[in-house]
Amino acid sequence: MSKEQYYIVFYSEGSHGDYSVIELFVTKDYEYAKKYIDKFNAMLHKWTEYYDQFKDNIWDDDFSEYKRDRMYQLYETNEASISKIDYR
Repeated sequence: MSKEQYYIVFYSEGSHGDYSVIELFVTKDYEYAKKYIDKFNAMLHKWTEYYDQFKDNIWDDDFSEYKRDRMYQLYETNEASISKIDYR
């Protein structure tokens, strides 16, 4: 009896007391999972760099609450990863 391997794609948020893991999907295709996390991580870095330019101005009147909340959410999000599991 051979074991099938599956890959769980996930990312985590927060740190210490409010840490949580968000599982996105499970697949048999490692290449698909790898492409997804590469794209996820690239977008995470892109948006984090974009919001970095506003770090000093977040309490200005022209900086919306939505942007402030989005920035904090991005800073709490960690990179996506893959975890391998065996199905018996």
